[in-house]
Amino acid sequence: MIGEDISKDLVYSTVRLTCFNEKTISRGTSFFMTYEFENTNITALVTNKHVVCEDEGKTVVYKNAKFVISCIENGNIKDDKKVEFIIDDLDKRIVFHDNQNVDLCFIFLNDKINESIKPGNNIYYRSLNTNLIINDEYSKTLKPIEDVIMIGYPIGLIDEYNNKPIVRKGITATSYSLDYNGKKEFLIDIACYQGSSGSPVFIRQDGLGKEQTANGLTIGLTTSYAFLGVLYAGPYNVVEGEIGVSEIPCKMVPISKTKVMINLGCVIKPCRIMELFEKVRNAQQK
Repeated sequence: MIGEDISKDLVYSTVRLTCFNEKTISRGTSFFMTYEFENTNITALVTNKHVVCEDEGKTVVYKNAKFVISCIENGNIKDDKKVEFIIDDLDKRIVFHDNQNVDLCFIFLNDKINESIKPGNNIYYRSLNTNLIINDEYSKTLKPIEDVIMIGYPIGLIDEYNNKPIVRKGITATSYSLDYNGKKEFLIDIACYQGSSGSPVFIRQDGLGKEQTANGLTIGLTTSYAFLGVLYAGPYNVVEGEIGVSEIPCKMVPISKTKVMINLGCVIKPCRIMELFEKVRNAQQK
């Protein structure tokens, strides 16, 4: 658990990712994450496979994508000044999780980001470090119901002027310590809409590290966060009574009136991200 309020950094860790071809557009959420090992590190943009793929089988990657990052000038963040990144070789920058049932992938953009660096005018973003992932010891102390937040771009919504994501708050709908339906997943009770795919989810706790004085006053009140996983899907209901699970849509297409999302989200646990980082690490060391 990170024992300090890092909310200002969290909102700079995500970008709205728009993937497109001549006929379709897909909008989802992605976030930067860094894995440090030995004397080096791996930094990638994390999102869902279905955000970056044109086909339902999640095998054909869009070639084109774009996203926006805020600037910093002389040490001051300029939210209203931004750099737009255009990717015309997205299909060459993707690494998929090997398990076809795990809807996760990495996008590598270090060269594009380095190209944007200019004296006195640089981009500003924050990358989640893997030490922000909730550890096994602390996860065992979690209650079945905990407060969580999700950061992303529901229905593609964004504060365009300030280049800021939308933050939503909810609770764990199933216990994080259990694997929902035997998968490395759990459910959250947050309304999940088109564009929310790929959103990072965090546990949020108030009052960690608090102490009480002799007269009963509470001091040292803090808000703490830990990374719990990545949203990718949500249960739905249909008029006929059938219940199912569907990926959170990314494409702007009509949704059947008989298919209704029930304001729950399926979240992939961080161990799956670590599996992907290990895959990249092993490939680099060969």
